[in-house]
Amino acid sequence: MDRNICFILFAIFVAYTARDLFFKSYQPSSSQADAIDTVKKEIPSMSFRQQSPTIKILYCYSCGYQRAFDEYRKMIMDQFPDLTVIGSNYNPSFLKSKLAQLISITKMIAIALLVANVNPFAYFGLQTPQFWEWMRQHKLYAFN
Repeated sequence: MDRNICFILFAIFVAYTARDLFFKSYQPSSSQADAIDTVKKEIPSMSFRQQSPTIKILYCYSCGYQRAFDEYRKMIMDQFPDLTVIGSNYNPSFLKSKLAQLISITKMIAIALLVANVNPFAYFGLQTPQFWEWMRQHKLYAFN
């Protein structure tokens, strides 16, 4: 059933895409066409003579990448002295930072349970998964 629904959605998508590619579905009226022809599009010129080009690099300060950034900046400045290199700290979104903290805490709890040789699945009346048994038997490999 799910396969048929996916196939039907795919066929609808292909049909609309083919219609857009091979048939012009939008024909502007004559007044719109005249307005489009009279509008003069102006593309601003890009001149680097007034200001030097800038490269902005975001790095993780807490991971120790500031030193790597300083080395890269020095290499870039040696090769291209007219280039401006700006570096700043990359601030992840709230959700990503909280998710990373949750994963870290979960990992620490799992390590503590393995070291204490505690099976948390027995407390909930669940069957112990194979991966937990493997980690319990191979503690040095599982902690990496």
